[in-house]
Amino acid sequence: MNDAPRAGPPPEKRERRPAGTEAAHLENSSDYETYCTRTDSGLELSLPCEETHSVVATMVVLPGEANRSAQAADVSEAPDLDSVEYFEVTNPTIDSSIKHANALHRESTLEAAFHRYEKLADFLESMGCTVITVGEGDWFNRVPRIYGGIFAASIASSREEWMTRMESLLPPEEGWVLQPILRSEMARGRDGRSASRRQVIAEKIASLPWMGPHSADVDAYITNAHPADLVARFRRWEQAGRSIDLYRRLGRRRDRHDGDARVEWLVEELLPAGMVVLFGGPREVGKSTMMLELAVAAASKEPGSTWLGQRLDPIASRGIAVVLTGEDTDAVINSRLERLDPDDQAAGIVVYALDGRPLKEIADEIARMPAVSLIIVDPARRYIEGDEDGSGNVSDFFATLESIVQRTGATVVVVHHLTKNAVPSSLQQVRDTIRGSGVFLDRPRVVLGCFRRSGTTIVGRIKSNLPPDFPIKTEIHLCRDPATLRHALLAAADQTEGHGPGEQDDLQQGVISAIRHLFAVGEKVTRAGANELWEKQVPELKGIGRNRMMDAKAVRDVKLPRPVRRESHSRGIAAVVRISKRNDIVVARVGARHQQRKIVGFRA
Repeated sequence: MNDAPRAGPPPEKRERRPAGTEAAHLENSSDYETYCTRTDSGLELSLPCEETHSVVATMVVLPGEANRSAQAADVSEAPDLDSVEYFEVTNPTIDSSIKHANALHRESTLEAAFHRYEKLADFLESMGCTVITVGEGDWFNRVPRIYGGIFAASIASSREEWMTRMESLLPPEEGWVLQPILRSEMARGRDGRSASRRQVIAEKIASLPWMGPHSADVDAYITNAHPADLVARFRRWEQAGRSIDLYRRLGRRRDRHDGDARVEWLVEELLPAGMVVLFGGPREVGKSTMMLELAVAAASKEPGSTWLGQRLDPIASRGIAVVLTGEDTDAVINSRLERLDPDDQAAGIVVYALDGRPLKEIADEIARMPAVSLIIVDPARRYIEGDEDGSGNVSDFFATLESIVQRTGATVVVVHHLTKNAVPSSLQQVRDTIRGSGVFLDRPRVVLGCFRRSGTTIVGRIKSNLPPDFPIKTEIHLCRDPATLRHALLAAADQTEGHGPGEQDDLQQGVISAIRHLFAVGEKVTRAGANELWEKQVPELKGIGRNRMMDAKAVRDVKLPRPVRRESHSRGIAAVVRISKRNDIVVARVGARHQQRKIVGFRA
């Protein structure tokens, strides 16, 4: 980049294509511009004094140390556009809030200010600018600044038009100020000597990590960096009402800020990355242990780490794993970790054991961590403010979790209990007995359930709103090693052991016979409590354990050949017995409750 006074013939003319073309077209011209010479701040420059053609300009904004008196001059008196134009963006309102912040809040105020500057810088980059955000001054007087550059002829044909277009890129009513950098401005270079401020800014842009081989010619990089559809982007900016947030959401998939986002896995076919997932199951099934096992797998960063037999994505799990436990003390957590991680390799784990603070306060603390990949909330009830049956309370709880996801990109797994005395024998029954408000099932995009069956732990999908290309495992059969507390996949043959067709048929016939016998003598039968089938100790089920009996399909859905009470149904239909949500056996296709009582004695 050369800032010496011009001598001899003017540079090549640069003309724009008609509106609607994708890029500016450069071609030589035999015409010459009229030149004049003026003196500004002791530097003699040869500048064009009349406008004859559109020229390409690039803006660059960098920290300034020079005298700003030239910026106060009327833009109309400034020379015509250069191929690269420089600018600086400031916000006096934000600077004032930083200056008047007390020492306790200065750091958070400065952090919030940089966030606003970086948000604007990201937008300016999408509009063809090459920008850098820096902090100027020492710690007590530090303020953020944006410096950048743009291919000016792609948006304007004169300096006045360029200024108008650039100022239109600043969100209105937010106090942003754009100041062009003229060639006459001087600043201190890296060696401490006086230099052109434009050159100093170019050197700072050249230090950006992605510049690489382009750092030798910043002007050329900026000239070629402008997007081909810049006119369409300006149109979209106006359609969005000059709101950066709306602009990011407006347009085609390739136009939107997050248009390239796709579903990714934290744990393949089980846990999607960057979403809230509910994990429900009955008491004492090992939910907390499985969650701690997941945290260890994510925090250990070992190649090929798995959870419940499924592979963890090494990129999605490279951050910190955070465990919020509202039921277990540090002593309990450490005892489990000694078995799950005997070599103490899980360095990237943070444990909040019985913290007691509100979830929002903990969330703000987590959001300050630079990289978080997993957050476990165990259980949900400990972190909900108010009754878990109230949809408003549960909705606010999930809103806080979704906010954490937006701020950190982490996967949040929420552990939740079932209703009292629930003993599910299928994932559908886990879904039917989820405790509390229906929001627990509505808000998460994925809901997983778990239950035990004859010593086997079964985990699988209860609900999934993911696209069909991202299926969730229907059922995974696992066994837990009592020594390490880790869960391993069962082989296909082991998954059906003890539940073959012959044995299941014998068990079902025994249950049917027992239910008929009990109903015939007027006994009431429920799935749990004092009247549950196992407590009756009927001869037909002698020697069968409680878990196997409760798992029997005959207990959940029994089709009987005829009514089981002496009183026959008025329509003479066959009774179909099933288990209700209230743990009672009822007869399907029989509407009136008094007719239900005549066929099956059940608690109304």
